[in-house]
Amino acid sequence: MGITARLDADVVSDQDYLKEFEHGLTGFNTRPDYESEFSRPVEEIRSPFRRSTLRLERDGENHSLQAGSSFYQRPEGFRNDTTPEPVAGLYYNMLPRFIHGLPLAFSLQGDYDYIWRDFGIKGHSLSLSPGLIYPVWSGKYMRFETAAGYTRDMQWFDNDTTGGTDNISRDMYYGSARVSTLLERVFDVDSESVKRVKHKIVPALTYEYRSHRDKEKFSPWFEAMDEEGSANRV
Repeated sequence: MGITARLDADVVSDQDYLKEFEHGLTGFNTRPDYESEFSRPVEEIRSPFRRSTLRLERDGENHSLQAGSSFYQRPEGFRNDTTPEPVAGLYYNMLPRFIHGLPLAFSLQGDYDYIWRDFGIKGHSLSLSPGLIYPVWSGKYMRFETAAGYTRDMQWFDNDTTGGTDNISRDMYYGSARVSTLLERVFDVDSESVKRVKHKIVPALTYEYRSHRDKEKFSPWFEAMDEEGSANRV
């Protein structure tokens, strides 16, 4: 079915347990040494969380679908832990594809998460981001591209502290313009396994505008659109 699964578990008995990786027979001198041995970096020892993640992926020619679950362990063991846990999630990404009969390309991103807490607000989050792209080639070497999109973020949650339920929605608009060119060259390589190497450079000038007017609205947990925020920059 073309599905790839990856489990990354990081569970400890207590914070002091991590000190065993700093010296002795089980120690590693540097983080790269650990990554080379186990094909993954060790989380920062001083981090208050230990994250375990399960991810399933299926990629198509023009789209990607991922399902995941994460758990953040607090080694010190709080009784009323308010850490938000994204225990179930889906992410879909459709690469830009041209609309039949039009010089426009359409893209779509969407993600769903169920956020659980031992104590506090828990609930569902759904985000959809459709976009339009209008690319134009000026001669052989210059590409001009404009894009516009919209993000709708919706949340439904229960609050253990008040015993009630609520929902909110927030919006963000964005647009961009980009001028770029492509410089590339193929080099012949005298090697048994590699015959040619392509080197590519894409110089570009980009203008970006984002309007996140609902950023000050209450949100029970962190969302990606809050990190992006509003912008007006070149």
